[in-house]
Amino acid sequence: MNTHLRLLCLILVTAAFAIGQEHSNNGSAAQSQARPQRQSQQTKARCTKQALAALKSIPKPAYECTDDSDDEIQQSPGRRAALKAYLPKLESAVGPGFWASSVDELNACATRNNERAKTPEDQLEIDSNPRVLGDGSTRLVLLLDPCVKYSYITQNGFILQRAGGRVYSSQVLDAFYSRLDPGVELQLASHNGKTVVVIETNSEPMMNTLFSTFHVYSIDPGSHRAVPMKLFIDGGKLTNEFGFDEYLFDDEQTMRQWHPPELVHNGRLSPRFTVYTMRKDQDSPSKFSRKTYVWNGRYYKLER
Repeated sequence: MNTHLRLLCLILVTAAFAIGQEHSNNGSAAQSQARPQRQSQQTKARCTKQALAALKSIPKPAYECTDDSDDEIQQSPGRRAALKAYLPKLESAVGPGFWASSVDELNACATRNNERAKTPEDQLEIDSNPRVLGDGSTRLVLLLDPCVKYSYITQNGFILQRAGGRVYSSQVLDAFYSRLDPGVELQLASHNGKTVVVIETNSEPMMNTLFSTFHVYSIDPGSHRAVPMKLFIDGGKLTNEFGFDEYLFDDEQTMRQWHPPELVHNGRLSPRFTVYTMRKDQDSPSKFSRKTYVWNGRYYKLER
């Protein structure tokens, strides 16, 4: 990641904590903490009429809100049923204009009036617009949850797959929240002829540490829907999730010693990836310990 971007990120995060900026559960507006994107910066795109129409056609999830706690609402049968019923609605709403528009154009439409937000209601309307990541066949759509408010922006994520003239949807993120911007990133890869979707989520920082997770899915060639791709071992069981630490650095020398785990390389799953973790022993010659995971044909195994 670019040094200047990391330094800017550190300044913004520190400033946010210093002024005690909190996202309230009643939905009051607040700025998201900035985080530099690992991927290349998006090119500036304009909001086209086609992209705006496609964005407006995406329905927002809806169900009855209650006075229960966020945990109770998230696990409620009514909410689960509503989100399940939402999938075919989303599939039928996404038309050719959505796929013909680039993700940059769609996201430009989502934020086109951001500088004009004057009230919390204006900001909420902007933040409730979908955010779209992906390519011409596989996309992740992030939508604000109407009732669960773990943080100001609490999102549900849906993978959309275009195949055979149809659109297939799968929910992959459930009430995820983070004040980082972006809190969700996406990489697409190919593995044994299948499309692999790698979603990286980034939690709020504690001091200079970001807690990140890879969520890996493959597109099933029969159903065309996203299914968990269990590539990792955790507690002796296979899982599709892998957690690791990222960092915000205040000096360039330390930053150069750290590298993000490269699960995807040149559009394919990497045969191996390395995780760098900051040592507690500050007297060590290197500030980071390293663990390398190697693909053994079934899953990534820790190299001894």
